[in-house]
Amino acid sequence: MTPSLTEITVELTILTGELFKLSEDGNTLEGETAYIHAYLREWPRPARLALSPGTPKGVRSYFNTETITCNPNRAPKDIARDIQNRLLPEAREFHIKNMEYHHKRLAELAAHRAAVEPFEAAGFKHQTYCESETHSKMYLGDCTIEIYGTKTEFKITDLTPEEAYQILTFVKEL
Repeated sequence: MTPSLTEITVELTILTGELFKLSEDGNTLEGETAYIHAYLREWPRPARLALSPGTPKGVRSYFNTETITCNPNRAPKDIARDIQNRLLPEAREFHIKNMEYHHKRLAELAAHRAAVEPFEAAGFKHQTYCESETHSKMYLGDCTIEIYGTKTEFKITDLTPEEAYQILTFVKEL
């Protein structure tokens, strides 16, 4: 008989003194200092309970991590002890590192958004590149602006030499 993740969650709470609860989807043991993602790995036979550091709902995992496995037919207390000894220290470090990066990433996205907004308000058409949420290309007529985080490249095409000189003179005075 395979123990339920609910039973393992209760045993892990008793062992560590940290309150763990099972996520709504029933696949993650959620604690204050660590999240443990669990699933039954059915292949290769025999089936194994796979456990790895996880992230809170809505937070991307920014780093690779190890997965441990154990016999799912063991007692919940034994599986909880395995988690405590073999995975919990790494899961706690993973959680701290991942959340620090997540908050830094949110700040970068907010700064990028603040850099983009004035150009959108001025009528520039905005395109965000798929591979990077902090790289935008914006267009207005013959003007192109590329914003990388909070750094900007500005390009104007189809200028006469006189127009280019007037713009450069203006920029030089800034």
